[in-house]
Amino acid sequence: MRIVLVGKNDCIRPVKECVMEMEGISQVEIFFNYDDALLYIFKSPVDLVMLDVNLDGRKCEDGIEIGNIIKKINSKINIIYISGNPESIQYMHSLELPYLAKPYILDELLSCIEAAKNHYIMSKRKIFVRTFGHFDVFINGEPIMLKSAKAKELLAILVDRKGGTLNNEQIITILWEDRPNDCYTQNLCSKVCRKLKNELKKNGIEDILISKRGIHRLDITKFECDMYKLVDTGEVAEHKYSGEYMMEYSWSECKVAFLNKYM
Repeated sequence: MRIVLVGKNDCIRPVKECVMEMEGISQVEIFFNYDDALLYIFKSPVDLVMLDVNLDGRKCEDGIEIGNIIKKINSKINIIYISGNPESIQYMHSLELPYLAKPYILDELLSCIEAAKNHYIMSKRKIFVRTFGHFDVFINGEPIMLKSAKAKELLAILVDRKGGTLNNEQIITILWEDRPNDCYTQNLCSKVCRKLKNELKKNGIEDILISKRGIHRLDITKFECDMYKLVDTGEVAEHKYSGEYMMEYSWSECKVAFLNKYM
């Protein structure tokens, strides 16, 4: 992971000392003003920026605007804002920005950097969803094991929706088509949704699932899928389509006729 530290020497020195002792850090660059930092970030690959928002007496809003410029340069760069000003800290807290308050507490500093490092590691994972033939999810070529069959089927349904939303009533209609939509079935649905969330979290890919107030969808920008690639580009994906699509699920048959035109 490549890190850029932007701040006064007394501000970033303890951060640098902490970072240099961590595994997985390949490069650390230090800048004492925003202009030099922006120029470097524009020309060089960077994964994390730790940015003092009050550098050179600037207002907090100025430092956050620098962060916005960095995001425009590369939206994948993680930013941790730094300040010792109580008003600035309160402002960043109100915006729910990731920040580190001065003076640093070592555990907080380590935790902050470790969280950014974990996010970086997760962002480098390649998630591939196979729908042709049998349904499976792979991380860096290895299949993940979902213990709950219903949770796996729910994930398959969401993949089939291609980013579209699915509410609890629709889930019940598909997963428990012979059951009435009563309190018992609704509780089953809630349990399956929780199981799916927990199993994705165990595998470090919980961010592909977005759930809010009984509405569920997948962030399809975070993974590759053979069906998506075939439909969007007409190209043969990692596994060639041969007329078989999520064979283990009866509800998938309605899409086979649509996909057959790509054979």
